[in-house]
Amino acid sequence: MSGIVDKTLAKTNHERTVALAIPSFFSAFSILSESELIATVPESIAHKFGKRFGLCWVAPPLGIRSFDISILRHRRNVRDPMLSWCLSLFLDGIDAG
Repeated sequence: MSGIVDKTLAKTNHERTVALAIPSFFSAFSILSESELIATVPESIAHKFGKRFGLCWVAPPLGIRSFDISILRHRRNVRDPMLSWCLSLFLDGIDAG
C-alpha cells in the first residue's frame, strides 16, 4: 500500500506499518474505537464524525498535501433522480465539512 501519507513519510526517511486497510471511514472509526490503532483520514471527516465514536483528532506531525476527490457515474445514470439526490447530499456534506 502506498499513498499520500507514505510518500510524505518517505521524504523524511520514515515509513509506517499498515495493520488494516478499510474501505469505509465509518467502519474504520468503529474499529478504532475498540482498538489501540490510529488512522489517517481527511480532517473534515475526522472532525465531523470522530466524536460520535469517542475518537479525538490530532494534527499529523508533518504536512500532508490535500487531494482531489472525483465522482464518476455512467452516462446512462445522469438523469437518474435518486442518484442525483444522493450525489447532492454527498456534495453538500463536503461543502459543509
